[in-house]
Amino acid sequence: MKYSLLIIWSVCISSILHAQDDVKRLMYYGNMEFNEGQYEDALSYYEDAVSYSPLNFKANYNLANALYRLGDYPKAIESYEKIVNLGPTSFDKSKVYHNMGNAHMMSQNLEGAIEAYKNGLRLNPSDEETRYNLAYALSLKREQDEQEQNSEQNNDNSNGEGSDSENRNDSQDSQNDENNSDEEENQNGDQEEQQNDEEENDEQSEQNSEGNKEENQDEKEGQGQQFGNKMSKDDIQRILDTYYKREKELQERLDKNKRVGYGSPKKKDW
Repeated sequence: MKYSLLIIWSVCISSILHAQDDVKRLMYYGNMEFNEGQYEDALSYYEDAVSYSPLNFKANYNLANALYRLGDYPKAIESYEKIVNLGPTSFDKSKVYHNMGNAHMMSQNLEGAIEAYKNGLRLNPSDEETRYNLAYALSLKREQDEQEQNSEQNNDNSNGEGSDSENRNDSQDSQNDENNSDEEENQNGDQEEQQNDEEENDEQSEQNSEGNKEENQDEKEGQGQQFGNKMSKDDIQRILDTYYKREKELQERLDKNKRVGYGSPKKKDW
């Protein structure tokens, strides 16, 4: 009996060691393909490694990174979310949150990116890259909110101006009928002056349009670059301080509303 148990135990140990060797081998080839930019082949190796060891953090982490490099950001985010608790250390978990934030940024999900970067900084407060990305995401979110507010205000203003313009046109029609005879006499002299003014304005507009094209081209080159605009440490700290201050004030208001008063509740007489 003891001899049979010993055999079973030795077989189990050998199979575990064999599986670990397979995972190491697959990880090795997967890393080679990843470093060569062959992300599809790397993904295949990592998937095989995960099939041998589903709870292996490194295999799952590299698999998620391969998905990110392939541009499959939704699946990458899903993979990061599944493995964040597999990280053996706080540093490993912070790396997962950092990459998860990047995937959210590439998916144009600023709120998801901000939350992921915040979680990463909680685990590793000294990570300057995560701190920079958080500040960058917050600055983009602020610009987005300002644009939405401006668009709403413009829509409200345009609706209000539309009703006013209709009233103005109605009131002006009667005045135009009365002044038509006087305007006809002055049109001949005014047309010559208008032609001269238009020629001068056309020359100035051509010069301005050439200058505006160059300026707009410079603006377009700076737009749409993820993580491209470099911010100073002072700018980063200022953005983060403002954000955390707002968060603190919001939390204080929420806590204040949660407070329950003392005394017995009053009954209503019906």
